[in-house]
Amino acid sequence: MDAMAFDVSTAAKITGLSEHTLRQYVRKGWLRVTRCGRRVLIPVESLEKLVREGVPSRSAENGEKLGVR
Repeated sequence: MDAMAFDVSTAAKITGLSEHTLRQYVRKGWLRVTRCGRRVLIPVESLEKLVREGVPSRSAENGEKLGVR
């Protein structure tokens, strides 16, 4: 059975992003997580969507045209 979700540390290694960056994406609502007790787990589908669609650009955060960076 393949993994359904990864902890933040493992997701960081898989994506090449830092744990800090992934946690920021979670806080901003760009990356969906699930919690199991105190553990924060990132579903594989969330990581796939992040890779496929990226995150909003900084200008989009300020209400400008949405782009991918």
